Amino acid sequence: MSLRTLRGREIREVFSKGQRLHTVYFTVYFTRMESLKIAVAATRDIRIKPQKNRVKRRLRALIRLYESKLPKNLYIVFIGNRTLLKADWSSIKANFLKFTEKLERLQSNQQFF
Repeated sequence: MSLRTLRGREIREVFSKGQRLHTVYFTVYFTRMESLKIAVAATRDIRIKPQKNRVKRRLRALIRLYESKLPKNLYIVFIGNRTLLKADWSSIKANFLKFTEKLERLQSNQQFF
């Protein structure tokens, strides 16, 4: 399955209507919609372009790796932070899996807007 990318209007909608979850390596905004669409960004405090690009590459790699674990009815915006730059890949993957489990629990408890 190929992932769809959120557009500007959709991203603004996720920020205004959605919920937020924080992890050590990224912040996630999400809202329930009809299909899975994703956007990836880096925090504003990362000013050096190669570092910003690396954060986004790592997030996209995680999403591709664990796409099957993401709910299929959400718009999701991932915002990576500076800690993602120096962390080892195994701890990043473990953190992402914890995030997907938390999303599943939220969805099963019907705690979405």
